[in-house]
Formats: sequence, structure tokens, C-alpha cells
Amino acid sequence: MKILLVGDIHASEYYMNRAMDHADEVGAERVFFLGDFGWTFESKFLEACDAAADRTGLNVEFIDGNHEDFDFLLSLPVDDDGIRRVSDKVHHIPRGTVMELDGHHVLFMGGGVSVDKGWRIPHYDWWPQEEVTSEDYHRAIENAEGKDIHAVFAHDTPVLPKLSNKGPGSYFPTDALNDSAAHMALMKLVALEHQPKRWYHGHHHVRQTTTLSLDYGDLIVDCLDRDESPLRDNVILVDTDDWYAD
Repeated sequence: MKILLVGDIHASEYYMNRAMDHADEVGAERVFFLGDFGWTFESKFLEACDAAADRTGLNVEFIDGNHEDFDFLLSLPVDDDGIRRVSDKVHHIPRGTVMELDGHHVLFMGGGVSVDKGWRIPHYDWWPQEEVTSEDYHRAIENAEGKDIHAVFAHDTPVLPKLSNKGPGSYFPTDALNDSAAHMALMKLVALEHQPKRWYHGHHHVRQTTTLSLDYGDLIVDCLDRDESPLRDNVILVDTDDWYAD
């Protein structure tokens, strides 16, 4: 199975369409946007997503990032299949969901920390529901029980990319950077709990692959860049046949 993963697009119709058209061109069977996807979920953006889905035959599936209107998103019901339908073809995958893709179990874990939250207005352009909670963490454990988690599709990462602008010494407030570091430490606990071999994420606005050595073995972590970056940096095409060799 070919899966296209997409980094942050921040509700850009252009970059959403670019990713969806690329998925169609390379024969992807699923497309997952790894957070910072819909921002305030304006109707014009959702209509464009539905049109792209109709054009390509692929649903627009996403996890939440930190820059999403959670007041709106979390007000929507979760269907019996565990998916939150924002529109006909735009589907939100809640934190802690485990999905089987081509015989492999994948854990989905949205959420992150806005390092610029001190400069934003709560419930207007920043939402306090952005971080992964203990409830999210334990939901993942419950959903993964008895399953071998091969990969995690997340917004945040268990290891800070070297080129990230969210590390020590950046211009963001120290308190927010500390919150971000604590969130990444929680992602590392997620990795240690589920022992995946692959981790894919956005949020840090760089394209970088890191091998993280953990107690159970090596974890390959792929960070995807944001919108406004070249396509090759904003997306990665995953072939699950390659996972069988891991």
C-alpha cells in the first residue's frame, strides 16, 4: 500500500491541492495530513478539500496539530468507526486511534505545543486543548492492546530535529519552549510504550530523518516541512511493503 503523508499546510488550499494531486499522480491509496491542517476550518477550505477528494478519489484524512480550532473540531461527534467527519470527505482521526494499514498497525497521535502561544488570543487563534493529555495517552494504550504497533503518525516528535526553530536558544519564550520539550518527552514515552519502528510527523517545519536509539531498538523518525517548502520536503510517500523488511 502506498500512503502519502503531508506536513503542516495551515489551511492553505494551494498546498492541500498540491499534496492531493501528487498523491493521485504517484498512485497513493491513502493520504494523511499530519496536523496543523485546517486552522479554523473555513467552509471555503473544506469545500476545496471535498472537491480535491472527488477529483482524486481519495479522502482527506488528518490528525490535529496545535494550530486547529479545537472548540469547533471537538464539538463534532465521533462516528461508530472512530472517525470524526468534518465534511463529507474530510475526516479527523482522533488521538490514540489505532488503524490497520496493509497488515500493519499504525498509531495516530495528534497534538503539540504552540511555542508562540503567549502572543496569541485564547479560543481565537490559540486553543488550550492543543496538547496530548494523559487521557489521550491511555486511550492509545487501550486501543493498542494486543497489537504490534509498527508506525506512529503524529504531529510532534520524540526527538527534536537539529534544524527545528523550537529548540533551546530560539527567540520563543522560555516557558513555551519548556512546555514544548515536555511534550516531546511525552512523545518519547509513547514510543517506549508502543515500540514502533517508524515515526512520521510535522510541526517543526524542517525536512529531516533521524535515527533515535531507544531501549527496544532504533526508531526512524521522519520530520516533514511545512507549506511554502518544496513538495519533496512537505510530503513523503510511504510504501508499506518496505515496512515488512524492518
